[in-house]
Amino acid sequence: MSEVTVKQLATVVGIPVERLLTQLDEAGLRVDGPESSISEEDKLLLLNHLRRSHGKGEAGELEAGPRKVTLRRKTVSELKQKAPSSSSRGLRAGAPGGKTVSVEVRKRRTYVKRSAVVEPEERLREADEARKVLEERDRVRAAEEDAARARQAEEDRELAEQARVEEEVRRQEEEVKRRLEEEEAARIAEEARRVAAEQAAAEARAMAEQQARVAAEAEARAAAEAAVKAAAIREAAAAAEPAFTPEPAAAKEATKAGKGAGRRGSKERETGFGRKELHVAAGKQGRRKQRGKGGRAAAPVARGEGKHGFERPTAPIVRDVELGQSITVGDLAQRMSVKAAEVIKALMKLGSMVTINQTLDQETAAIVVEEMGHNVVMAAPKDVETVILEEEDALEGEELPRAPVVTIMGHVDHGKTS
Repeated sequence: MSEVTVKQLATVVGIPVERLLTQLDEAGLRVDGPESSISEEDKLLLLNHLRRSHGKGEAGELEAGPRKVTLRRKTVSELKQKAPSSSSRGLRAGAPGGKTVSVEVRKRRTYVKRSAVVEPEERLREADEARKVLEERDRVRAAEEDAARARQAEEDRELAEQARVEEEVRRQEEEVKRRLEEEEAARIAEEARRVAAEQAAAEARAMAEQQARVAAEAEARAAAEAAVKAAAIREAAAAAEPAFTPEPAAAKEATKAGKGAGRRGSKERETGFGRKELHVAAGKQGRRKQRGKGGRAAAPVARGEGKHGFERPTAPIVRDVELGQSITVGDLAQRMSVKAAEVIKALMKLGSMVTINQTLDQETAAIVVEEMGHNVVMAAPKDVETVILEEEDALEGEELPRAPVVTIMGHVDHGKTS
């Protein structure tokens, strides 16, 4: 295999990974960790370093002969030691005069070939060159890694920019869609409001027409009842007038009438109730029925035709109605001196369903007043400051001192109770 990892090489060699990393560092090989790759050249450099450290030649070299020669010499000499003096105690007479000591001297000299001295320098130079090659390779590898990281960063940036653009496009599409939905919902709501307003206005108009029709019918019934009552009063007044004096040609009929009157007079005397003349004001007398020949009623003769009991003013009364910021329907009717029902009817014609106690704004009240033919007078609004100043100006009196106000504040303990 061309390349193996540090961990695999340590397993093959049979040494710990930490020791192999240390040896690689001593050999000048830079590795990042146990998972770093080692080529054949790196393994050869490691092997040469290990052989040199153990005093052996590099791989592939043959031992041509000993590179160094060691010479050892051994010399033996004797050293005589003088004998002690005769005055010393314990010596016998006639003992030898001294002592001989053997001294062995060993010398060793090593001779090294000049090539063995020069080789370390070459090896150092080769190691330096190899280190430079490794550094250059590491630099190239680092540059390649930097370029790869830069390319990856550029790709990531382009992807992020593309994602941002896509997100912006999607957001704009959603915004347009949401705006269209809101516009459609607003249009539908506006259409529903318009339909509801038209329906409410139609219902209000129908109700106003119905109420106006009911009011007209009520007025017609009241007018009919008043006409019936007036006719009854006129008939009663005509019946209460004195008997008509017949002409000479009708004397016979008058005699018959006199007899009938005599009979009626006797009946009135019997009952105690007689018919008397009803006095009616001049010009207010009703019509009297006259009987002609043959017993049929003649055409009624109207008295005081063209005259009425009550004459309405010919021109309507126009009033100046002062309007504030708000006013109720009842107050507005009172200021115009009309009934509240007429104001409610006018508002119904305008499409507003209101009650007598409902509050109207100034514009609506002005429209109603103008519709009913009166003049609108807008009242100037008074702010709070003006009212307060007016109240202050209205206060009069002497200012007197008063006792100070003393406020006693208690203590509140907000601590926890354990």
